[in-house]
Amino acid sequence: MTLRLSSTAPRSPRRLRPIVAALLLAATAGAVQANQSLFSPGYGLTVGPVFNRNNLNSSGYNPANPMRLVDADESVRFGLMQAGAQYTLGDVDNLQASIDRIDAAVSAARSATNQGQVDAQIQTINGLLPGLDRGARFGVSAGGSVLTPLLVRSQALRGVLSLNVNAQAQAAGLFHGSAAAQVPGQNAIRTASAFDVKAATITQLSLGYSTEVGRWFGHDGANGRFDGGVRLNSYQATLYRQLVGFTDANGNGNAGNFDRDTVDSRRASAVGVDLGLNWQAENWQVGATVYNLGNPRFAYPDPTRDANAANQYAATTLAAAGRIAANDQVRLKTHVVLEGSVHTANKRWMLQTSYAANETPNFVGDAQKFVTASVSYNAERFEGAFGTLLNYIVPSVRLGWRKNLVGDQLATNGLGLSWGVINLDVQASQAKVNADGSSVPRSGGASLSIAEKF
Repeated sequence: MTLRLSSTAPRSPRRLRPIVAALLLAATAGAVQANQSLFSPGYGLTVGPVFNRNNLNSSGYNPANPMRLVDADESVRFGLMQAGAQYTLGDVDNLQASIDRIDAAVSAARSATNQGQVDAQIQTINGLLPGLDRGARFGVSAGGSVLTPLLVRSQALRGVLSLNVNAQAQAAGLFHGSAAAQVPGQNAIRTASAFDVKAATITQLSLGYSTEVGRWFGHDGANGRFDGGVRLNSYQATLYRQLVGFTDANGNGNAGNFDRDTVDSRRASAVGVDLGLNWQAENWQVGATVYNLGNPRFAYPDPTRDANAANQYAATTLAAAGRIAANDQVRLKTHVVLEGSVHTANKRWMLQTSYAANETPNFVGDAQKFVTASVSYNAERFEGAFGTLLNYIVPSVRLGWRKNLVGDQLATNGLGLSWGVINLDVQASQAKVNADGSSVPRSGGASLSIAEKF
Protein backbone atom coordinates (compact mmCIF):
# COMPACT_ATOMS: atom_id res chain seq x y z
CA MET A 1 0.00 0.00 0.00
CA THR A 2 1.39 3.39 -0.97
CA LEU A 3 -0.05 6.88 -0.94
CA ARG A 4 0.90 9.55 -3.45
CA LEU A 5 -1.04 12.70 -4.18
CA SER A 6 0.71 14.28 -7.14
CA SER A 7 1.81 12.85 -10.45
CA THR A 8 4.74 15.24 -10.33
CA ALA A 9 6.04 13.67 -7.13
CA PRO A 10 9.13 11.45 -7.34
CA ARG A 11 8.15 7.86 -8.12
CA SER A 12 11.38 6.08 -7.32
CA PRO A 13 10.78 5.37 -3.59
CA ARG A 14 8.66 2.28 -3.05
CA ARG A 15 6.87 3.85 -0.09
CA LEU A 16 5.71 7.40 0.46
CA ARG A 17 4.73 8.45 3.99
CA PRO A 18 1.03 9.30 4.26
CA ILE A 19 1.67 12.71 5.81
CA VAL A 20 4.29 13.56 3.18
CA ALA A 21 1.86 12.55 0.46
CA ALA A 22 -0.76 14.88 1.88
CA LEU A 23 1.74 17.72 2.09
CA LEU A 24 2.47 17.32 -1.62
CA LEU A 25 -1.14 18.04 -2.43
CA ALA A 26 -1.30 20.94 0.01
CA ALA A 27 1.78 22.50 -1.55
CA THR A 28 0.00 22.80 -4.88
CA ALA A 29 -2.47 25.30 -3.42
CA GLY A 30 0.09 27.82 -3.29
CA ALA A 31 -4.75 29.96 2.40
CA VAL A 32 -5.93 29.32 13.53
CA GLN A 33 -9.31 28.72 12.21
CA ALA A 34 -11.55 31.77 12.06
CA ASN A 35 -14.23 30.19 9.98
CA GLN A 36 -13.40 26.79 11.42
CA SER A 37 -14.03 25.08 8.07
CA LEU A 38 -11.06 26.94 6.58
CA PHE A 39 -7.37 27.17 7.30
CA SER A 40 -6.18 30.74 7.78
CA PRO A 41 -2.46 31.43 8.21
CA GLY A 42 -0.83 34.50 9.74
CA TYR A 43 -1.35 35.87 13.26
CA GLY A 44 -4.29 33.52 13.77
CA LEU A 45 -1.99 30.51 13.87
CA THR A 46 -0.80 31.81 17.26
CA VAL A 47 -3.50 34.02 18.76
CA GLY A 48 -6.63 32.60 17.14
CA PRO A 49 -9.46 34.40 15.32
CA VAL A 50 -9.40 37.63 17.35
CA PHE A 51 -9.24 41.29 16.35
CA ASN A 52 -5.82 42.90 16.38
CA ARG A 53 -5.16 46.35 14.93
CA ASN A 54 -1.67 45.26 13.85
CA ASN A 55 -3.06 42.23 12.03
CA LEU A 56 -4.68 43.37 8.80
CA ASN A 57 -5.65 39.77 8.07
CA SER A 58 -8.04 39.81 11.03
CA SER A 59 -10.44 41.39 8.53
CA GLY A 60 -11.06 37.79 7.45
CA TYR A 61 -12.36 36.87 10.91
CA ASN A 62 -15.24 38.93 12.31
CA PRO A 63 -16.74 40.85 9.34
CA ALA A 64 -17.12 43.90 11.62
CA ASN A 65 -13.33 44.15 12.07
CA PRO A 66 -12.47 46.14 8.90
CA MET A 67 -14.19 49.22 10.36
CA ARG A 68 -11.36 49.57 12.95
CA LEU A 69 -8.55 48.46 10.62
CA VAL A 70 -8.78 51.57 8.42
CA ASP A 71 -8.28 54.89 10.25
CA ALA A 72 -10.75 57.71 9.69
CA ASP A 73 -8.08 59.70 7.79
CA GLU A 74 -7.17 56.72 5.55
CA SER A 75 -8.96 55.40 2.48
CA VAL A 76 -7.20 52.14 1.56
CA ARG A 77 -5.23 49.36 3.27
CA PHE A 78 -4.12 46.09 1.73
CA GLY A 79 -2.16 42.95 2.54
CA LEU A 80 0.88 41.87 0.57
CA MET A 81 0.96 38.10 1.10
CA GLN A 82 0.41 35.34 3.61
CA ALA A 83 1.13 31.62 3.39
CA GLY A 84 1.26 28.73 5.80
CA ALA A 85 0.65 25.05 6.47
CA GLN A 86 -0.25 22.78 9.37
CA TYR A 87 -0.54 19.03 9.93
CA THR A 88 -2.12 16.62 12.41
CA LEU A 89 -1.26 12.96 13.06
CA GLY A 90 -3.25 10.26 14.83
CA ASP A 91 -2.08 8.66 18.06
CA VAL A 92 -0.28 5.73 16.41
CA ASP A 93 3.45 5.12 16.66
CA ASN A 94 5.47 4.02 13.62
CA LEU A 95 2.51 4.12 11.25
CA GLN A 96 4.56 3.57 8.10
CA ALA A 97 6.34 0.58 9.62
CA SER A 98 2.96 -1.09 10.29
CA ILE A 99 1.80 -0.41 6.73
CA ASP A 100 5.03 -1.90 5.38
CA ARG A 101 4.59 -5.02 7.55
CA ILE A 102 1.10 -5.60 6.13
CA ASP A 103 2.43 -5.20 2.59
CA ALA A 104 5.23 -7.64 3.37
CA ALA A 105 2.79 -10.19 4.82
CA VAL A 106 0.63 -10.04 1.68
CA SER A 107 3.70 -10.67 -0.49
CA ALA A 108 5.00 -13.45 1.77
CA ALA A 109 1.70 -15.36 1.58
CA ARG A 110 1.94 -15.49 -2.21
CA SER A 111 5.29 -17.28 -1.97
CA ALA A 112 4.27 -19.56 0.94
CA THR A 113 4.95 -23.30 0.56
CA ASN A 114 2.49 -24.55 3.17
CA GLN A 115 -0.69 -23.60 5.02
CA GLY A 116 1.14 -22.81 8.23
CA GLN A 117 3.08 -20.02 6.54
CA VAL A 118 -0.12 -18.50 5.14
CA ASP A 119 -1.78 -18.67 8.56
CA ALA A 120 1.20 -16.95 10.15
CA GLN A 121 0.92 -14.00 7.73
CA ILE A 122 -2.82 -13.71 8.34
CA GLN A 123 -2.12 -13.61 12.07
CA THR A 124 0.48 -10.86 11.57
CA ILE A 125 -1.95 -8.67 9.61
CA ASN A 126 -4.89 -9.17 11.95
CA GLY A 127 -2.65 -8.42 14.93
CA LEU A 128 -1.77 -5.00 13.48
CA LEU A 129 -5.28 -3.93 12.41
CA PRO A 130 -6.85 -3.08 15.81
CA GLY A 131 -4.15 -0.55 16.66
CA LEU A 132 -4.34 1.08 13.23
CA ASP A 133 -8.14 1.12 13.33
CA ARG A 134 -8.13 3.01 16.64
CA GLY A 135 -5.94 5.92 15.65
CA ALA A 136 -4.28 5.82 12.22
CA ARG A 137 -5.18 9.13 10.65
CA PHE A 138 -3.61 12.29 9.32
CA GLY A 139 -4.70 15.74 8.22
CA VAL A 140 -2.96 18.64 6.52
CA SER A 141 -3.96 22.12 5.40
CA ALA A 142 -2.06 24.79 3.51
CA GLY A 143 -2.70 27.93 1.55
CA GLY A 144 -2.38 31.66 1.29
CA SER A 145 -3.28 34.89 -0.45
CA VAL A 146 -1.56 37.64 -2.43
CA LEU A 147 -2.45 41.38 -2.44
CA THR A 148 -5.49 40.83 -0.25
CA PRO A 149 -7.22 41.65 2.00
CA LEU A 150 -8.11 44.95 0.35
CA LEU A 151 -9.97 47.39 2.60
CA VAL A 152 -11.54 50.60 1.24
CA ARG A 153 -13.20 53.24 3.43
CA SER A 154 -16.28 54.80 1.85
CA GLN A 155 -17.67 58.04 3.22
CA ALA A 156 -20.76 57.65 1.04
CA LEU A 157 -21.51 54.21 2.51
CA ARG A 158 -20.39 55.27 6.01
CA GLY A 159 -18.27 52.17 6.37
CA VAL A 160 -15.49 49.96 5.00
CA LEU A 161 -15.70 47.60 2.04
CA SER A 162 -13.45 44.52 2.10
CA LEU A 163 -12.24 42.02 -0.48
CA ASN A 164 -10.48 38.75 0.33
CA VAL A 165 -9.26 36.05 -2.05
CA ASN A 166 -7.73 32.88 -0.59
CA ALA A 167 -6.52 29.65 -2.14
CA GLN A 168 -5.96 26.57 -0.02
CA ALA A 169 -5.83 22.80 0.06
CA GLN A 170 -6.94 20.33 2.71
CA ALA A 171 -6.37 16.57 2.91
CA ALA A 172 -7.19 13.90 5.47
CA GLY A 173 -6.80 10.15 5.72
CA LEU A 174 -8.59 7.76 8.09
CA PHE A 175 -7.71 4.06 8.37
CA HIS A 176 -10.46 1.43 8.24
CA GLY A 177 -9.41 -2.08 9.20
CA SER A 178 -11.02 -5.22 7.78
CA ALA A 179 -9.92 -8.71 8.88
CA ALA A 180 -7.52 -10.52 6.57
CA ALA A 181 -8.51 -13.94 5.26
CA GLN A 182 -7.15 -16.54 2.85
CA VAL A 183 -8.35 -16.42 -0.74
CA PRO A 184 -10.19 -19.75 -1.29
CA GLY A 185 -7.99 -22.32 -3.04
CA GLN A 186 -4.91 -20.06 -3.14
CA ASN A 187 -1.84 -19.24 -1.07
CA ALA A 188 -2.93 -15.62 -0.97
CA ILE A 189 -4.41 -13.17 1.54
CA ARG A 190 -7.01 -10.52 0.95
CA THR A 191 -8.12 -7.67 3.17
CA ALA A 192 -10.42 -4.74 2.55
CA SER A 193 -8.42 -2.57 4.97
CA ALA A 194 -7.70 0.84 3.48
CA PHE A 195 -6.95 4.49 4.08
CA ASP A 196 -9.99 6.64 3.25
CA VAL A 197 -8.29 9.69 1.75
CA LYS A 198 -10.23 12.90 1.07
CA ALA A 199 -8.68 16.00 -0.44
CA ALA A 200 -9.98 19.39 -1.52
CA THR A 201 -8.56 22.43 -3.25
CA ILE A 202 -10.58 25.54 -2.48
CA THR A 203 -10.75 29.10 -3.71
CA GLN A 204 -12.65 31.53 -1.51
CA LEU A 205 -13.79 34.97 -2.71
CA SER A 206 -15.25 37.20 0.01
CA LEU A 207 -16.94 40.60 -0.23
CA GLY A 208 -17.76 42.40 3.01
CA TYR A 209 -19.14 45.59 4.47
CA SER A 210 -18.66 46.93 8.01
CA THR A 211 -19.98 50.05 9.68
CA GLU A 212 -20.35 51.65 13.11
CA VAL A 213 -23.78 50.30 14.02
CA GLY A 214 -24.00 52.38 17.18
CA ARG A 215 -23.82 55.59 15.18
CA TRP A 216 -26.89 54.57 13.19
CA PHE A 217 -28.82 54.49 16.49
CA GLY A 218 -27.42 57.71 17.95
CA HIS A 219 -24.77 56.11 20.19
CA ASP A 220 -22.03 58.71 20.84
CA GLY A 221 -19.23 56.18 21.44
CA ALA A 222 -18.56 57.33 25.00
CA ASN A 223 -18.64 53.72 26.24
CA GLY A 224 -16.94 52.27 23.19
CA ARG A 225 -17.69 51.87 19.52
CA PHE A 226 -20.19 49.25 18.40
CA ASP A 227 -19.53 47.90 14.89
CA GLY A 228 -21.35 45.42 12.69
CA GLY A 229 -20.51 43.67 9.47
CA VAL A 230 -21.68 41.20 6.83
CA ARG A 231 -19.62 39.10 4.42
CA LEU A 232 -20.64 37.09 1.35
CA ASN A 233 -18.39 34.09 0.61
CA SER A 234 -18.20 32.27 -2.69
CA TYR A 235 -16.45 28.88 -2.59
CA GLN A 236 -15.12 27.00 -5.60
CA ALA A 237 -13.81 23.54 -4.72
CA THR A 238 -12.42 20.46 -6.41
CA LEU A 239 -12.96 17.35 -4.30
CA TYR A 240 -11.09 14.03 -4.42
CA ARG A 241 -11.70 10.75 -2.61
CA GLN A 242 -10.11 7.32 -2.78
CA LEU A 243 -9.98 4.23 -0.58
CA VAL A 244 -6.32 3.21 -0.91
CA GLY A 245 -6.42 -0.54 -0.26
CA PHE A 246 -3.82 -3.27 0.29
CA THR A 247 -5.18 -6.08 -1.92
CA ASP A 248 -7.84 -6.86 -4.47
CA ALA A 249 -10.35 -9.68 -4.07
CA ASN A 250 -7.80 -12.22 -5.35
CA GLY A 251 -5.07 -11.23 -2.90
CA ASN A 252 -2.94 -9.25 -5.36
CA GLY A 253 -1.05 -6.40 -3.73
CA ASN A 254 -1.92 -2.82 -4.63
CA ALA A 255 0.73 -1.14 -6.77
CA GLY A 256 -1.38 2.00 -7.17
CA ASN A 257 -0.93 5.33 -5.44
CA PHE A 258 -3.26 8.10 -4.44
CA ASP A 259 -2.77 10.40 -7.42
CA ARG A 260 -5.12 13.33 -7.80
CA ASP A 261 -4.51 13.35 -11.57
CA THR A 262 -6.04 9.87 -11.98
CA VAL A 263 -8.54 9.56 -9.14
CA ASP A 264 -12.13 10.66 -9.71
CA SER A 265 -12.81 14.26 -8.75
CA ARG A 266 -15.87 16.44 -8.45
CA ARG A 267 -16.16 20.21 -8.82
CA ALA A 268 -18.55 22.08 -6.57
CA SER A 269 -19.48 25.64 -5.71
CA ALA A 270 -21.45 27.13 -2.85
CA VAL A 271 -22.25 30.42 -1.18
CA GLY A 272 -22.21 31.25 2.53
CA VAL A 273 -22.82 34.36 4.62
CA ASP A 274 -21.02 35.54 7.77
CA LEU A 275 -22.34 38.13 10.25
CA GLY A 276 -20.38 39.88 12.99
CA LEU A 277 -20.61 42.36 15.86
CA ASN A 278 -17.72 44.01 17.66
CA TRP A 279 -17.67 46.38 20.64
CA GLN A 280 -14.38 48.15 21.32
CA ALA A 281 -13.46 50.44 24.20
CA GLU A 282 -10.18 51.89 25.47
CA ASN A 283 -9.12 48.82 27.43
CA TRP A 284 -11.28 45.98 26.15
CA GLN A 285 -13.00 44.49 23.14
CA VAL A 286 -15.66 41.79 22.69
CA GLY A 287 -17.09 40.32 19.52
CA ALA A 288 -19.23 37.57 18.07
CA THR A 289 -19.29 36.08 14.58
CA VAL A 290 -21.80 33.76 12.94
CA TYR A 291 -20.11 31.77 10.15
CA ASN A 292 -21.55 29.69 7.31
CA LEU A 293 -25.12 30.90 7.23
CA GLY A 294 -26.68 28.85 4.47
CA ASN A 295 -24.79 25.68 5.44
CA PRO A 296 -22.76 25.23 2.21
CA ARG A 297 -22.64 21.58 1.07
CA PHE A 298 -20.00 19.75 -0.94
CA ALA A 299 -20.45 16.18 -2.24
CA TYR A 300 -17.48 13.86 -2.74
CA PRO A 301 -17.13 11.39 -5.65
CA ASP A 302 -18.10 7.73 -5.14
CA PRO A 303 -14.95 5.67 -4.30
CA THR A 304 -16.64 2.36 -5.23
CA ARG A 305 -16.27 3.33 -8.91
CA ASP A 306 -12.46 3.36 -8.70
CA ALA A 307 -10.76 1.71 -11.69
CA ASN A 308 -8.05 0.29 -9.40
CA ALA A 309 -9.16 -3.24 -8.42
CA ALA A 310 -7.71 -3.13 -4.90
CA ASN A 311 -9.21 0.28 -4.14
CA GLN A 312 -12.58 -0.73 -5.54
CA TYR A 313 -12.57 -3.95 -3.51
CA ALA A 314 -11.84 -2.02 -0.31
CA ALA A 315 -14.45 0.67 -0.99
CA THR A 316 -17.18 -1.78 -2.02
CA THR A 317 -16.57 -4.12 0.93
CA LEU A 318 -16.42 -1.37 3.54
CA ALA A 319 -19.51 0.34 2.12
CA ALA A 320 -21.47 -2.92 2.19
CA ALA A 321 -20.46 -3.42 5.83
CA GLY A 322 -21.64 0.11 6.72
CA ARG A 323 -18.10 1.24 7.59
CA ILE A 324 -18.09 4.10 5.08
CA ALA A 325 -20.69 6.12 3.14
CA ALA A 326 -19.99 5.77 -0.57
CA ASN A 327 -21.92 8.96 -1.38
CA ASP A 328 -20.41 11.15 1.31
CA GLN A 329 -20.78 14.90 1.59
CA VAL A 330 -19.54 17.68 3.85
CA ARG A 331 -21.91 20.33 5.19
CA LEU A 332 -20.20 23.41 6.61
CA LYS A 333 -22.39 23.99 9.65
CA THR A 334 -23.43 27.40 10.89
CA HIS A 335 -21.36 28.12 13.98
CA VAL A 336 -20.70 30.99 16.40
CA VAL A 337 -17.27 32.16 17.54
CA LEU A 338 -17.02 34.49 20.54
CA GLU A 339 -13.93 36.61 21.22
CA GLY A 340 -12.64 39.00 23.84
CA SER A 341 -9.57 41.10 24.62
CA VAL A 342 -8.23 43.24 27.43
CA HIS A 343 -5.31 45.55 26.77
CA THR A 344 -3.44 48.61 27.90
CA ALA A 345 -4.56 51.98 26.54
CA ASN A 346 -1.72 52.02 23.98
CA LYS A 347 -2.40 48.33 23.11
CA ARG A 348 1.19 47.38 23.81
CA TRP A 349 0.07 44.49 26.04
CA MET A 350 -2.92 42.36 25.09
CA LEU A 351 -4.68 39.31 26.55
CA GLN A 352 -7.04 37.67 24.06
CA THR A 353 -9.31 34.65 23.87
CA SER A 354 -11.86 33.04 21.57
CA TYR A 355 -14.36 30.23 21.93
CA ALA A 356 -16.36 28.37 19.30
CA ALA A 357 -19.83 27.77 20.70
CA ASN A 358 -20.51 24.83 18.37
CA GLU A 359 -18.61 22.58 15.99
CA THR A 360 -18.40 22.29 12.24
CA PRO A 361 -16.37 20.11 9.86
CA ASN A 362 -13.69 21.40 7.55
CA PHE A 363 -13.82 20.57 3.84
CA VAL A 364 -12.43 17.04 4.40
CA GLY A 365 -14.79 16.22 7.26
CA ASP A 366 -12.58 16.70 10.34
CA ALA A 367 -14.57 18.09 13.29
CA GLN A 368 -13.51 21.52 14.56
CA LYS A 369 -14.43 23.37 17.77
CA PHE A 370 -11.60 25.55 19.02
CA VAL A 371 -10.88 27.53 22.15
CA THR A 372 -7.84 29.86 22.12
CA ALA A 373 -5.96 32.10 24.55
CA SER A 374 -2.94 34.34 24.00
CA VAL A 375 -0.80 37.15 25.36
CA SER A 376 0.88 39.65 23.04
CA TYR A 377 3.48 42.38 23.40
CA ASN A 378 3.26 44.91 20.57
CA ALA A 379 6.65 46.57 20.29
CA GLU A 380 5.47 48.76 17.41
CA ARG A 381 4.38 51.55 19.74
CA PHE A 382 7.68 53.37 20.15
CA GLU A 383 7.62 57.09 19.50
CA GLY A 384 10.19 59.86 19.24
CA ALA A 385 13.30 60.33 17.11
CA PHE A 386 14.27 56.66 17.21
CA GLY A 387 10.75 55.25 17.38
CA THR A 388 10.53 54.17 13.74
CA LEU A 389 13.88 52.40 13.91
CA LEU A 390 13.01 50.61 17.16
CA ASN A 391 9.66 49.52 15.73
CA TYR A 392 11.53 47.52 13.09
CA ILE A 393 14.37 46.21 15.30
CA VAL A 394 12.50 45.17 18.45
CA PRO A 395 10.09 42.32 17.60
CA SER A 396 6.52 42.12 18.71
CA VAL A 397 5.99 38.81 20.50
CA ARG A 398 2.88 36.70 20.99
CA LEU A 399 2.36 33.43 22.82
CA GLY A 400 -0.74 31.39 22.18
CA TRP A 401 -2.57 28.21 23.13
CA ARG A 402 -5.45 26.51 21.39
CA LYS A 403 -7.37 23.27 21.79
CA ASN A 404 -9.81 21.42 19.62
CA LEU A 405 -12.65 20.40 21.92
CA VAL A 406 -13.87 17.71 19.49
CA GLY A 407 -12.26 15.38 16.96
CA ASP A 408 -8.59 14.81 17.76
CA GLN A 409 -8.90 17.03 20.91
CA LEU A 410 -5.31 18.15 20.51
CA ALA A 411 -3.87 21.23 22.23
CA THR A 412 -1.04 23.23 20.66
CA ASN A 413 1.24 26.04 21.80
CA GLY A 414 2.20 28.87 19.44
CA LEU A 415 4.88 31.54 19.14
CA GLY A 416 4.68 34.57 16.88
CA LEU A 417 7.21 37.30 16.09
CA SER A 418 6.78 40.48 14.03
CA TRP A 419 9.35 42.88 12.64
CA GLY A 420 7.66 45.81 10.96
CA VAL A 421 5.52 44.36 8.16
CA ILE A 422 6.86 40.78 8.50
CA ASN A 423 5.09 38.24 10.72
CA LEU A 424 6.33 34.72 11.50
CA ASP A 425 4.18 32.25 13.47
CA VAL A 426 4.78 28.63 14.48
CA GLN A 427 2.83 26.16 16.61
CA ALA A 428 3.19 22.58 17.82
CA SER A 429 1.52 20.14 20.18
CA GLN A 430 3.10 18.69 23.29
CA ALA A 431 1.57 15.31 22.42
CA LYS A 432 3.98 13.31 20.26
CA VAL A 433 4.22 10.07 18.28
CA ASN A 434 7.19 7.99 17.14
CA ALA A 435 8.02 7.94 13.44
CA ASP A 436 11.13 6.34 11.94
CA GLY A 437 12.83 6.26 15.32
CA SER A 438 12.15 9.92 16.12
CA SER A 439 9.56 11.60 18.32
CA VAL A 440 7.54 14.23 16.46
CA PRO A 441 4.64 16.48 17.58
CA ARG A 442 1.24 15.15 16.61
CA SER A 443 0.35 18.59 15.31
CA GLY A 444 2.42 21.48 14.02
CA GLY A 445 2.33 24.42 11.64
CA ALA A 446 4.09 27.54 10.42
CA SER A 447 3.09 30.74 8.64
CA LEU A 448 4.67 33.81 7.06
CA SER A 449 2.64 36.94 6.36
CA ILE A 450 3.49 40.44 5.15
CA ALA A 451 1.03 43.33 5.44
CA GLU A 452 1.43 47.09 5.32
CA LYS A 453 0.81 48.91 8.59
CA PHE A 454 -0.15 52.42 9.61
